[in-house]
Amino acid sequence: TSHMVKFGPGGARAFVSNSTSNDVASILLSSGEVRSIPAGERPEGSVLSQSGHELYVCNREGRKISVIDTAKQAIVAEIPTGNGPVRIGLTPDGKRLVYALIHDQAIGIADPAAREVIAQVKLGGRLVSLGISPDGRRAFASDEQSDTVYVVSIPEAKLLRTFKTPPGAGPDP
Repeated sequence: TSHMVKFGPGGARAFVSNSTSNDVASILLSSGEVRSIPAGERPEGSVLSQSGHELYVCNREGRKISVIDTAKQAIVAEIPTGNGPVRIGLTPDGKRLVYALIHDQAIGIADPAAREVIAQVKLGGRLVSLGISPDGRRAFASDEQSDTVYVVSIPEAKLLRTFKTPPGAGPDP
């Protein structure tokens, strides 16, 4: 199941998470050449580093973030997470990865340079999406089933606010 797409440096390659085959397809757009990169159990959301040299991929059932070197097209590191990382974002300064944990009903915050988790914030609900404010200070995670949005301070690693959207809205930041 091809699930999510990110474009690599300069838009030359597309990286596609394939959640049922447990890999990421690296597609050279000029020729259509495809390379399969094993990525862990059920890869889903991904985000590119500021330099474009690394792609961080959530492995929902693998309990980790795979770090793919976009030039080598290979995994070069892994960051252990909680249960069910599904969506991921990078703060504008490149210093924090923030990801939704669907099974732990939390968000995690990691240091991409140190390759380690620095915080986890319990929220409740099955978080299926995540967005980061343009200034990098807030994360927005949502539970589409309960129509709830959670606003988290990234620097303080704490829940700031929860609000409901209209019934059936299924918020997805």
